[in-house]
Amino acid sequence: MEFQAEEILKAIKSISPLKASGNNGFPAIFFQKYWNIVGEETTVYYLQILNGQRNMEEVNRTSIVLIPKGFMERLMRRMGFCDEWISLIMRCITSATYTMVTNGKNGKEFRPTRGLRQGDPLSPYLFLTCAEGFSRLIEKAKREGRLLGAKVGRSNISVTHLFFADDSILFGKASTKGANTLKRVINDYEALSGQKVNFEKSLIYFSGNVDEELQEQVGNTLGVRISNNPEKYLGLPTTGWKIIMQPNCLFARVMKAKYFPIIYLAKHMGSQTYSKVSNLIERNFVTWKQKEIRSLFGEEQMQRIVSIPLVSSEPQDVLIWRGDNKGTYTAKNSYRRLNTTEDPRIQHNPLTKLYTKLWNLKVPSKIRIHLCKVVNEFVLVLYNLKLQKLVINTTCLVRQEEEETASHLFRDCNFTRQVLRDLGDINATCNRETNWKTWLATEFEHLTEEECKIRTIFLWIIWYNRNRVYHEGRRILVHEVVGFINAYCAEIKHMGEVIKIRTKNNSKEWRPPRGDVIKINFDASFNQIQHISVARIIVRNKEGLVMASCTYPGENIVDPTTTEARTCLLAVTMAEEIGFHEIQVEGDALTVIRKLNLETEDRSCIRVYIQEIKRKSLGFRSIKFKHVPRAANKVVHGLAMEVWKYKDLQYWVEEAPRAVEELMNNDRNRNDGRRNDSDESGS
Repeated sequence: MEFQAEEILKAIKSISPLKASGNNGFPAIFFQKYWNIVGEETTVYYLQILNGQRNMEEVNRTSIVLIPKGFMERLMRRMGFCDEWISLIMRCITSATYTMVTNGKNGKEFRPTRGLRQGDPLSPYLFLTCAEGFSRLIEKAKREGRLLGAKVGRSNISVTHLFFADDSILFGKASTKGANTLKRVINDYEALSGQKVNFEKSLIYFSGNVDEELQEQVGNTLGVRISNNPEKYLGLPTTGWKIIMQPNCLFARVMKAKYFPIIYLAKHMGSQTYSKVSNLIERNFVTWKQKEIRSLFGEEQMQRIVSIPLVSSEPQDVLIWRGDNKGTYTAKNSYRRLNTTEDPRIQHNPLTKLYTKLWNLKVPSKIRIHLCKVVNEFVLVLYNLKLQKLVINTTCLVRQEEEETASHLFRDCNFTRQVLRDLGDINATCNRETNWKTWLATEFEHLTEEECKIRTIFLWIIWYNRNRVYHEGRRILVHEVVGFINAYCAEIKHMGEVIKIRTKNNSKEWRPPRGDVIKINFDASFNQIQHISVARIIVRNKEGLVMASCTYPGENIVDPTTTEARTCLLAVTMAEEIGFHEIQVEGDALTVIRKLNLETEDRSCIRVYIQEIKRKSLGFRSIKFKHVPRAANKVVHGLAMEVWKYKDLQYWVEEAPRAVEELMNNDRNRNDGRRNDSDESGS
């Protein structure tokens, strides 16, 4: 079976953007971003290689844990991989060539007989395959009774090893026999795979009931250091989430067996009736029974309960992490949540506001990037070059006064101070904070947006002119720099105004669907104080004529995204009930549209709505979800006032309220004009 073009694109997208650059220096992000340009030729080229029509040596070049390639082949064959797959993998491994670069010159190419390349996207999976060989050796010793694993709790679960990437944790009974067995297993694996265990970095831990003499014997047998302080595992914050999401994984089963083998230990108090959540739901209308909930839980809890979304398909309950819009816990979004909390006990990084302020400035990207380098002192001033042993003299190039550090060049140099004074920033150097980053954070904290823009351009121009002195030996005058900064600021301001005008003139308008497709536009608004929402839907055909429209006020809504997802579900349900077969759903709710177009499972707070919409979508011949700007959603915006005239759901068949007639006529006339222009140009 030959490889297909879709597999090439899927593989390209799965590679980490900035890793595994080829011999030409292009990382994966180049192909991911410009696939529309290079995709066709790239696909044809690599399909020829994968399907055996082109020599793999053309791409398998590298400028250097060495694993015998024969071992890889035998291991994959023993694990049951098919011959075609083994042949393809071995072609990838054995066709590699290396070049030793000496004094900037490439030496002769040579072909290694062993070794996997770190950075190759295939290598991690091959390393895991090798680790599987180690795992099989340990399991064999365990089955033969030569190696005893660590018992977990009172269950029959026995653990001998846990692997994480290239790190291993081995468990066993503390005995000289077990230590000798484990040593032989390690030696066998080293002889077969070519890998070596780094015993200098390895540690061994014992439980409290192992005497010191036995600890010494086992440690000497294995040749590792004895430690009483186990290292911390940095992946621990996500481990709890993994246990919740994968309750049947090995780690979860081990923890359950040891720490909570029996859950239900509550004392029986005679016969007792249990109520189900389903008893609080009105099934006919898929709504909560507010009266019953209020009587059981009170007003405050009732408001929270009824805000839980309900749909007719009754999906299974899932746990979600509310700190992320994807609903999945990660250390990154947890850290972000901690840094945005209002808790005064948490100390915030003083640079956070500075980075946010700088990155939101409307200046060219090169200036923002330069600012990040300046803040972190990554610019190659002479002091930094000296640290890298690239220069000896570090005297400031501009005025030949002091050592050229980042703080001197951008703050303390007399030339810099004079430029700031001529720009009218007389208080710029009054801040005498010694720490460079803190000084910058304090300096920018009280500047307006326009002042920040001038200061960032100033820092970039100072560096630009310093480089002219360094490379061209030119003497820079203060008034030249000041004039350049003022002219550059004026140019950026002018370009911003031009972009605004072009954006306004080119804003998208509503366009009719093609053929038999029906277009449905939806919109929703949310009142955060009263927790009420306004849903609005309008359905039109290719002539721009209204097929149906709808308005619906909602209560107990928790956030804008929820009401947008709820409105989108109402739009799809409306199309389903009317009997449309081909529809296009448009709205300016970017988050909702994006989730609907993703194939992966959604675990966010609006999960039930997304799932229900996707389930209903299967009943249509064709359905598309498209994000549009607000300018293309004017008619549904105009329905807002109609909602408050009614207290419940309102349908209009083949018509819409008079309040939006003018807006609909504008859309229809504009598209009629486009058709006429198209006909004239065609004739």
